[in-house]
Amino acid sequence: MQKYLSDYHYISPSKSGNHDVGEALKKFQHFFSLPETGEVDEETLNAMKKPRCGDPDVEDEESRFKRYDAVRSWSKTTFKWYIQYSGEDLSESDQQRAVRDAFAKWQGACNALSFTQTTDAGNTDFDIRLEETFLVFFFFCSVLLLFFLFFFILYFVCFAFW
Repeated sequence: MQKYLSDYHYISPSKSGNHDVGEALKKFQHFFSLPETGEVDEETLNAMKKPRCGDPDVEDEESRFKRYDAVRSWSKTTFKWYIQYSGEDLSESDQQRAVRDAFAKWQGACNALSFTQTTDAGNTDFDIRLEETFLVFFFFCSVLLLFFLFFFILYFVCFAFW
């Protein structure tokens, strides 16, 4: 439990910050809208066991909480997306298919959400632009990955036969 509170910065990573476990538990309980007892109870443990991202909940040493709500869910479940085509590296149909497949994965993971493409750029929840700089960055990362794979394979082959 103390590791959890440290990982999500309820117990401060800095030497001058909060290191009191009871206060850290109260902050955690407040963040998750639980009764703020400072004691480990079943509700607190259940909240700690839920799947979550690895980002800390507390931003800095003044113990400011992040600006998202950990408990409430979105009231909106249907989203519209618009894609502005750019670049010559990928055709419009390839760009559209890549984005559609990405949203299909989200929708498959959470059946409560649905995503539809719109042609109205002014009435959208997600405005997507695949700029050439993104494609250049993607190409650079791909080349770098291939470079490392080549040397890893070369290293492995050389030492496997020696």
